[in-house]
Parts: sequence; C-alpha cells; structure tokens
Amino acid sequence: MKNFKTYLFGLSAVSLFAITLAYLIFSEKKFDPSDYVTGLASISIVFLTAAYVFITSRQLAAMKDQLDEMKRSREHTSQPIPFITPYNLFLEKPRLYFSPPEKEYAGHSRLHIECEVSNPGNAPALSVNVCACLMLQKSDEKHCGSFKTTMEYIDLLSVVKADDKNRMISFMFPDDHSGEIINAIRASRTDKSPILRICAAYKNMLGACFACRQAFQLFYHKDEQDEVLENWQCQISAFGSMLKNEIKQMNKLYGKNDEGWDKLFKKTKKKYEATIKGKDQKLIAIQIPKGFTAFSISEARYKNMLSKSYYGQFLPAKDECIAEDGTGNEIGGRT
Repeated sequence: MKNFKTYLFGLSAVSLFAITLAYLIFSEKKFDPSDYVTGLASISIVFLTAAYVFITSRQLAAMKDQLDEMKRSREHTSQPIPFITPYNLFLEKPRLYFSPPEKEYAGHSRLHIECEVSNPGNAPALSVNVCACLMLQKSDEKHCGSFKTTMEYIDLLSVVKADDKNRMISFMFPDDHSGEIINAIRASRTDKSPILRICAAYKNMLGACFACRQAFQLFYHKDEQDEVLENWQCQISAFGSMLKNEIKQMNKLYGKNDEGWDKLFKKTKKKYEATIKGKDQKLIAIQIPKGFTAFSISEARYKNMLSKSYYGQFLPAKDECIAEDGTGNEIGGRT
C-alpha cells in the first residue's frame, strides 16, 4: 500500500511537469526563455517540497512505531508470573444454614480451596486479582462455570527467594444447594469431574498488564470416601422433605418470637446433622495438561476484567462487654 502511494505520487509529479512543459512549448503565447525556466523551476520547487513533506511524515511515522515497540519491549521485559497452587481442598460436612435476607433454609456442603501463590518470574507483580470458578462439564454451562466465588486481592507479590514464604489465599463455594459438586466428584471420570479454573490479572512495575489462567480437575482423595459422599448426597436431596414441618414452623416464628425460633433452629440443626456421616472430606486437584497460559493484555481489558469483580468483606467481631461479674451483669467496659 505504501509503495503504491509513492508510485502514484511520482506519476502525478511527472505528469504535471510534462503538462506544464507542453503548455509552455505549444501555447500560442510567446514566452521568453527566462519564463520557461521560471515556470519549470516553480513547479519543481512545489513537487520537491511536497516530496520532502511526504518522506518526512513517513519517517516520523516509522520512528513513532519504533519508539512504541521499544516501549512495549521495555515494559514486557519485566515479567512477573503469579502461579497458584491448590494444596488443601475439602468438602465441608453438610450443615443446616439460614440466609436472613432471603429467609431461606438449606442443608448442603461447601467446597473450600486453600492455595499457595508464588512468583517465579523476574519482577514483582502489582495489583494481583485472583478469581476462581468451578465448571461441571455440562452442555448448557457458561464460560465461567456453574459456580463462582469472591476474588482475592494481593497488592504486591514479590519474586520468590529461597527463604521466602508463599502467600496464602482461599476460596469457598457456598452455593451448591443441590449437591451437584458431590455428584460430579462421585462420577470419578475425567469427562465428568469438576474443573477448577483459576485466573489472575495483574501489572508489573512499569504498568504493563498481564493475565494468566490455570485449570485443574477435582477427584476423591481416597476411593473409600464414596460411601460418605453417597450419604451426603442422599441427605442433601432429602433435606426439603425431611425438615418440611420444622421449616414451616420456623417461618411462622421468625421475626415474631426470636427465642422460640432460635430454640427450634438449634433443634432442627441437630436433627439434620445427626443423619450426616463422617467428617470433612479431602479432595485432590490434578493439573490439566496445557491448562496454564500467560499473556499480555491492554490496560482497557485489565480494567474491564476488574469492573466485573467482587471481593469478600471483613466482618469485625461483635462489640461485647469486656468484663462481667460472673452472673452476666456488666461491671465495666464497652457495650
């Protein structure tokens, strides 16, 4: 394209020069030799000036491209890599839960994932945002998976050294009310087991933005766990019918008789959890081959990714009296 423009410019210059020369030669008006020289010189100066501007603008554009490339190269020379390693995964023993905003009761298990975060790159990583999602390999499943959780944020992740300790982060998936995760794990097949995806978006010291992705499959820790998880799956499925009367009564008491509701809730909780076998069940995460990718992204894409993020909030402990007289009566301190 650039060569075509150059060729077109040269052809236009030669054509106009030839037309001007022909006009001066074949015109009915008589021109002095000095007029020929002056006219052709003027045309030549115009085209030389235009050629100079044209060539200079191309050189400036080329220099700008080179400077931009040097800038990108300098930014990307600093390469941090937040690498996340799940090391403690377990399904929590099913319990009875109550959600006040929705006034909903549920009996289910929650998946906990604790991870180590290291940086084997050659520079610190800044503003590291790590998210996790769980996919159940269903045909109607969205790209980010069936289950999501809050993100983790690390302001500065230094390069790993021999005496350094890795940063610890954790994720919890609390929304599996129907036991789909347990059902997928019990399948114990690579085409059915849950897929854990962990993604990180971050910057280096020079402001360049990057992202990396990792993928793992979740399996039993031991085959003997199937008996326990079978019991959990059955009790989660039977939750609504098992506690139908208790839930109906608690709905009547809620907001009207707090003491009566609290007693009934504890009684119902004990009844439900008495049907659950075993303790928390450990899982293992197997990295999927070629599941790790790292790539640079634009700042606009980095900001777009973070605009959809949400984080857990710290809940301070309840402000209680720091001293009592042994009978529950306050003798001093805060309330």
